[in-house]
Amino acid sequence: MHATADRLEVTPTWRRRLGSRLALSALLVGTAVGLVACGSDGSDEAAPAVPAGTSAAAFPVTITHKLGTARITTAPKRVVALGIPEAEIALSLGVTPVGIPKSPFNADGLYPWLAGKVDPKTTTLLTQGADASFNTEQIAALRPDLILAATDFSIDKAYANLSKLAPTVAYDKGLLQDSWDDVTRTVGKALGRPTEADALVTKTDNAIAKAKTDNPGAQGKTYAFALGSTAPGLVVTVSPQDFSDKLFTQVGLTMSPTVRALPPAAGTGGALLSFEQLDKLSDADLLLVTYLVPTAQATVEGLAGYKALPAVAGKHVQVLPPATATALRNPGPLSIEWALEQITPALASFTR
Repeated sequence: MHATADRLEVTPTWRRRLGSRLALSALLVGTAVGLVACGSDGSDEAAPAVPAGTSAAAFPVTITHKLGTARITTAPKRVVALGIPEAEIALSLGVTPVGIPKSPFNADGLYPWLAGKVDPKTTTLLTQGADASFNTEQIAALRPDLILAATDFSIDKAYANLSKLAPTVAYDKGLLQDSWDDVTRTVGKALGRPTEADALVTKTDNAIAKAKTDNPGAQGKTYAFALGSTAPGLVVTVSPQDFSDKLFTQVGLTMSPTVRALPPAAGTGGALLSFEQLDKLSDADLLLVTYLVPTAQATVEGLAGYKALPAVAGKHVQVLPPATATALRNPGPLSIEWALEQITPALASFTR
């Protein structure tokens, strides 16, 4: 995908990425990767102590995944997380990674749900290339004793090299197909904290249930979730396998029937609606849109077809920053709770 000041061009490579569980999330990350400078490599730091609460009895542990086997003989001290969900899971379980992905959306390089939980002076913020891959040499300099990569976009290509550096845990079912709760439990096992991981899943499930209970007016409402650009239109999530749809369903929403019936672009989970086709969003009670390009929002919101949508006329529209869209499509325990807070105004708009 290429970006200019006023246009996004979706290339065939990015179209293939739209079909993953993240749908547009990979596109969002790929567009902005490299916009902020690289963080400290942290390679001179002393090895962190084994986190309190880690059970020595849990080791050795063997985790078999789709790409191989990770045998972790002792409690890891230098964990590198190549997926944001893995990073937030580790942090939630009391383990601070020595390396995590750098956010392309925030000046400090941290995703907003990690604010105050990570010190960039001691945790390296790893940058990604245009293909979302990490620099293996930068990872090696961190001297990892465990690499968590279940949601790393580039793990298929990188696994052979990464697994030479340290035990590497990849996905179980398929690239970007493992559920957030399965990833949480796998990370918990790798860190010697399976019981704490189960408790974290329960805590997150309770937060989702509370969001539903707290917003009775939103129950049964239909929604559409789209990426907006100045041209050629809106890319709308249509796949029920997208994790954003699963979360929205859990809080009581239902994807617009017209949107769900749209044929996805070949090999993707999203459908492109030209600006002349915006009427296909007419049966959505709620419209959620993410804009990557500053001028895109003004362009879309100035269209007569957009203004005529019932959701727009009824003021049931919420513009979500790219980081929020990432949280919805690449979920982990911390990002789910953060995303729920961000969409609360949209859910609450039906009870005003």
